[in-house]
Amino acid sequence: SRPPLRLITTHDAPSTCPMVLCVTKITWHDGPRKQGSRPDDRWADVEVTDGWYRIRVAVDEPIERAISSGHIRPGRKLAVQNARVRGRRSRGALSSSGVS
Repeated sequence: SRPPLRLITTHDAPSTCPMVLCVTKITWHDGPRKQGSRPDDRWADVEVTDGWYRIRVAVDEPIERAISSGHIRPGRKLAVQNARVRGRRSRGALSSSGVS
């Protein structure tokens, strides 16, 4: 069986399938996340892996609070279900993480 992130990015499995991912990197940014956001926003950029592939993910406010409080940090595993793929065009798991 192929790794979950590979299956999802190649559209061979839905992103809603349950999977376990490990947090590899968290980067905090100050300023607006997107145009029109408040200039004093602080947001997290999170990278996760399935053990083979890495991908950057968007997180919601409850997850950002868990990151801020230290409950989620690099090395922690997350059980993920009902995730959504966002973006205009499909990219492979390798190109979406900047790995070559």
